Amino acid sequence: MASSNSRFIISIVGSLVGCCVAIIVLAIVLPIGIINSLPPEYCYSTQHLKYLPAGSTIALRKTYGLGRFELFNETGHGDKIENFKFNASSIVGTMKYRSWAIPYRIDLMNAEQKGSAEGRGASFSIGQQVSLHECRNDTTSEFTVLGRISQTNVFEFWKRTYEVYDATTTNKIATVEDKFGINEPFVARTPEGVVVAEFQQITWQLQETWRLSVKYDMPNFDMRSLLILVSVISYNRN
Repeated sequence: MASSNSRFIISIVGSLVGCCVAIIVLAIVLPIGIINSLPPEYCYSTQHLKYLPAGSTIALRKTYGLGRFELFNETGHGDKIENFKFNASSIVGTMKYRSWAIPYRIDLMNAEQKGSAEGRGASFSIGQQVSLHECRNDTTSEFTVLGRISQTNVFEFWKRTYEVYDATTTNKIATVEDKFGINEPFVARTPEGVVVAEFQQITWQLQETWRLSVKYDMPNFDMRSLLILVSVISYNRN
């Protein structure tokens, strides 16, 4: 009888401890999740990131949290990361991955962290689907479509393939392959084989950093789709 009572007491104490731990975890995680899901202040332009001429270099340096970056204009400093300045004056945008939002969001904002462009994830799709939108004050509809990023549903063990579409969401403008375990630049290539841009992950001073280099002058190519794609790839890899 005594051993039975002891087991009962231990069971009760264990349950109470488990409940206390769960409450503490929820008390910490829930506020973080709620803050994470809050949208930025709309509508502020990111048109300066839409067209980047050949030779432009944008560095994306990771901040706190998955898929979150500060964007720096490092044009003219070459391709070597050690030559980049990362000055506050060269910040041209910020990016925030809101994984708790429904559907999840990727905010591409200006240097003051005020929002304009965003990627919206499709929760129930075969392969990852991200629709791209922009908040506009000069249109009858507050949000207009920028394009779409689609991860192909062809299952391959050694790579992911992403397709980028323009504002029609049906006209493919680039394909990017993420080859697992291969440290080489990602190449954004048009259906005709033209290399529009390259971007590569580099660890610099213990911070995840990406370098986006524009290789071909295409005024009609919205580079914001590739910047959002960097956040998608970074989140998937981590």
